[in-house]
Amino acid sequence: MDKTRKIRVLIAKPGLDSHDRGAKVVARALRDAGMEVIYTGLRQTPEQIVETALQEDVDVIGLSILSGAHKTQFPRIMQLLKDQELTDVMVFAGGIIPQEDVADMKRLGIKSRVAAKRDQTGEKNTGWRGVNATLENKHKRLYRAFGQPSKCDVCGTTDESKSYDWANLTGDYDNPLDFKRMCRSCHWKYDKKHLNFKGAKGGKGKRGTRCLS
Repeated sequence: MDKTRKIRVLIAKPGLDSHDRGAKVVARALRDAGMEVIYTGLRQTPEQIVETALQEDVDVIGLSILSGAHKTQFPRIMQLLKDQELTDVMVFAGGIIPQEDVADMKRLGIKSRVAAKRDQTGEKNTGWRGVNATLENKHKRLYRAFGQPSKCDVCGTTDESKSYDWANLTGDYDNPLDFKRMCRSCHWKYDKKHLNFKGAKGGKGKRGTRCLS
């Protein structure tokens, strides 16, 4: 790598993945750090990505993929780089890549895996969404995104002496639109009415499955 010039980075979106916000955030961060960044845009084939890397004479390629096709797209890209004698180009990847696939990615020559924002915990990256997600992790994700409620959307109180929760209304914990701010009193009443919860108010009995607190 020529150390007298800026590092040139290609950020690429292989396959049919149409979500590129994360890729653009990374591209901007690298640009702000003083690197020259080329962004390919969406739905690039491995051939297009490698051809762009060759034409732009890049030093680094960053691959962003959230479609789950990394096990087919990445090997093809790495093989094409080898065919074009671009083995000195560093490749890193990010997106939704399960921990169990990381070893295979490293064997291909991909230097690092950048976890998606909701998967920053590495080995525990399946704990934030889907059937493996725990209520505790979903609770933490919600509070980090929207903060601690300070009012009740049901009774309208903003009394600072009261405690407030995010109450789930549908059972879909991955959709923030399915939550409503409630004081503890309204939250308990909601659970009792809709979830047939019979525990004592203020007690430590187990609440309904939709309740995060």
